[in-house]
Amino acid sequence: MENNRKYTVEEIEELKKKDVSELTPQERRLVNLRPMRKGERSRNPKGRPVGIPSWSHYFKKFLNDEDFLNTVVSALPRNWEGIVEKTPASVIAAGLIAVATREVSKKVAGDEPIDEKTLRLIDRIKDIGYGDKITHEVENNGFFDHDQIIFQVIDPKKKTDEE
Repeated sequence: MENNRKYTVEEIEELKKKDVSELTPQERRLVNLRPMRKGERSRNPKGRPVGIPSWSHYFKKFLNDEDFLNTVVSALPRNWEGIVEKTPASVIAAGLIAVATREVSKKVAGDEPIDEKTLRLIDRIKDIGYGDKITHEVENNGFFDHDQIIFQVIDPKKKTDEE
């Protein structure tokens, strides 16, 4: 079966008659669907009212608003000038990295473990930017003995002799 194909109610009913082990993952998802029948009342009668914009509408509105981006970029620290472009992707990336950096700095300064939420954010940033290889170096005795932690990110596309 094709990925973008539309299925009729009859085709879905036929899939339900087959053994689950014979179905592809897409077919198994289709079997779980319960299509609306003619005259059937909505299953979410108190859903979002017509005319009320969705969350994605507001995100797109802000991300495409040049004045908003200028305001965000102008609020960034001066030493970030020239690093962050006035594009939605650049502003989001800078914001995520700034939040992760601030949270890690607070925890390191307080000699506390980094919380799970921040670790997930770091993993997400790492995955988006570089794949799944990241290393860190620590000088002297321990991880929390220094004010500065040096992270080295390795681009998985570049092969090294060490691997």
